[in-house]
Amino acid sequence: MQEGNVSESPKDAALSTPELCDLIVGFLKQSKWDLRACALVSSSFTSAVQRYLFADIIFNRGTLEIDDVSFMDRYNEVKVCIRFCEVLKGSPHLLPLIRRMRVSLESEALESLSAFEFPNLRDVVFHRRIAGAASEKTISFAADIIGSPSIQRVGLLSTWFEDAEAVARLFAKCPPGLATLYVPYISLTDNASVSVGKSFRSPPTDSTPRRVQIKTLRSGGGRDSDTALILQQPSIPFEFSALEELQCRWELSRGLRRILETAKRTLSRLDVDAGYAMGAYNRGEPQPHLLARLTALTDLTLYTSTNALQDMEVLLSNLPPQNRLRSLRLLFTGQNYGQLGSLVQGYMNRARLSWRFDDRQ
Repeated sequence: MQEGNVSESPKDAALSTPELCDLIVGFLKQSKWDLRACALVSSSFTSAVQRYLFADIIFNRGTLEIDDVSFMDRYNEVKVCIRFCEVLKGSPHLLPLIRRMRVSLESEALESLSAFEFPNLRDVVFHRRIAGAASEKTISFAADIIGSPSIQRVGLLSTWFEDAEAVARLFAKCPPGLATLYVPYISLTDNASVSVGKSFRSPPTDSTPRRVQIKTLRSGGGRDSDTALILQQPSIPFEFSALEELQCRWELSRGLRRILETAKRTLSRLDVDAGYAMGAYNRGEPQPHLLARLTALTDLTLYTSTNALQDMEVLLSNLPPQNRLRSLRLLFTGQNYGQLGSLVQGYMNRARLSWRFDDRQ
């Protein structure tokens, strides 16, 4: 060895072996802090770590997970987003690593992002960090991101739009691969813009927007606007006739009831609050025969509180005798399991049905 050269030790050589780095990083992937430390060890570690660090991009420090309802209002998300885009400009090889993204619905944050193509971005969730309806500029930038060909899932949290047509413009470019919506609640300035007729969709014409078949929907009612009804407006390109999974843990609004009727032959998984379904919380219209119409149902989760266990019983009693149910999950507060009575015991004794109680106290 020539003087001045430093030979690589066996330890250093091992920590530069891509296969070993991949294996180690796999054990540490749950901790981003450990991953960041590993990235400083060697270039092989850096490559292995980047696949995990850049898979989920969350710009708000107050948000711990893509679907987390919390975020920090005063956090400078725009500054972080612009800085991140500068990194992407210098390291374009990172773009294919990004799979999921959570970002504020504001033009200053989205303008930089919309300039990039994310070839493998499949899940994007927007939240509204500032007051007021989203501007046309903001909607345009967000629509470009939703229009990425790889997008499969879109979420809207605490979002506010001027009217239903603004929501339509947001989804005007959505790709045919979009199959899942996570939209707990949409606020509108003009609720009168929402059509509520029984048959508000006219026969298709040349100007009718291309329909995208939604397979999974997580949505709710609302205090002032019916989110599910907004998603069914004629100008919004969603079709729910082949829906397979629905989570509605809030008010069973008119829009949700309409979706349940539309998808009654295809819906196989349902999460519903029995109290809302029976009008116990909000004095809404009871739906005792809700489950009787769902002929393809295989997985059912019911939520309720202790004083509404009877609502759970009513819904279960109306399941058709020849149903396809394989999994039944009951979540309720309190410990008075006996209130479910012999009805649920009858379901427990079916060999093909898995079941569980979850006490939420």
